[in-house]
Amino acid sequence: MSENGIFYELPQGLDSCIASLLNTELAYVKSNLLASEKMGMPCDNKKADVLFINPPFHYNGKYDSTFLLEGFKRLNCNGQGVCIVSGGLLSRCTSNDILVRQKLLTEMDLHAIILLPENTFPGAKAFSAVLYFSNRPPSKDDIITIDLRDKQLSREILKNTASAIMNQDDKNIGIITQMIDRDSVKAPEYILNPDIYKAFTQEDKGRIMLFGSDMADYILYDMDKCFAKEFPNAVQRFNGETNERPKGKKCGRELFVLKNGKDLPKDHKNRTGPYPLYQGSGICGTTDICNVEEQLPTLIINRVGSCCGRIYYTKRPCFVQGNSMFIAQYSQKLHPIFLFFLFRAANFNRWKNGTTIPSIRQNIIYNTWFAVPSLRAQKEFVDIAAPKMKQVLDIWNEMTYIKQEVLF
Repeated sequence: MSENGIFYELPQGLDSCIASLLNTELAYVKSNLLASEKMGMPCDNKKADVLFINPPFHYNGKYDSTFLLEGFKRLNCNGQGVCIVSGGLLSRCTSNDILVRQKLLTEMDLHAIILLPENTFPGAKAFSAVLYFSNRPPSKDDIITIDLRDKQLSREILKNTASAIMNQDDKNIGIITQMIDRDSVKAPEYILNPDIYKAFTQEDKGRIMLFGSDMADYILYDMDKCFAKEFPNAVQRFNGETNERPKGKKCGRELFVLKNGKDLPKDHKNRTGPYPLYQGSGICGTTDICNVEEQLPTLIINRVGSCCGRIYYTKRPCFVQGNSMFIAQYSQKLHPIFLFFLFRAANFNRWKNGTTIPSIRQNIIYNTWFAVPSLRAQKEFVDIAAPKMKQVLDIWNEMTYIKQEVLF
């Protein structure tokens, strides 16, 4: 196990602990600490006052939860632990994943959840988080969550993060914090994904709908022109039969895997909950189950109805119904916001089939050539586009506030 291990040496400060864990700057035993070199032979029962755990990630969580459960046994009473986990472990409902969360909440004292930026681990196509906990009975304090998903990690950010956790004060650090009441994390699943404990408001719905509405087509027009200028002829349609590859382009099926949504079970149709519910015309409400939680952020594409081809960008777990599809896996290094503009440039609606009920199929998107520059070039464009997108949202928020003031 050359890239995964349990760390024992403690640097000064929580921020240094996290930095060391993320950057593997720490001295650690370069062998499998859960078993000796001979398969099946248990290692010694060495314990530690401070435990750093970096489990092996796996798409379905087959290994990381088992690794964590064994790692918990190596922490002394009142010892402190910091571990990296995949985003799926915060909400997956396999027996081992639930057991990990149950132990953290009922047998240990979970202090904080830190949501990491998407590019924290180069080549890893998974949302990840850091958990900070102590091996002692759980306290009555709320669990603090720090959202760094839109940040660029630096020692200053990590220092501010540690300050927010230790002092529970985010006034001067410029990062988003959220307090989760322990009593709200219910058995039997013990879901720890912070997003589901946020109230989904009409403002949230409006922000997401903004990207696919007629209003969005108008407001984002300047950004589309900027994209076209930087990446001319970014999208080219083909029939799926030609072998002629345009220079510098990749087809959709080389870049990502699409997955159609599913219909809600009948007993959930009238329920409300923390997860946005996407239909063919956008968000129609909320529900208490989700089918999109692993590959985040992702893009959702309406595939049936007059709005087919409309694109949504989301970072939070949600439920996508059968008349829409979403990106379930990225096959190449792609920045989601850059891909959002690529999809907007494609205008999939122009290739819809049918008149009474127009629709687009996955092959429409798969059989499209996309100009994909280096990840560095994508990030350079996003650095220009992201502030403009924030300006759009700020204007929308101001308009919403003015509208409420006028009406009420």
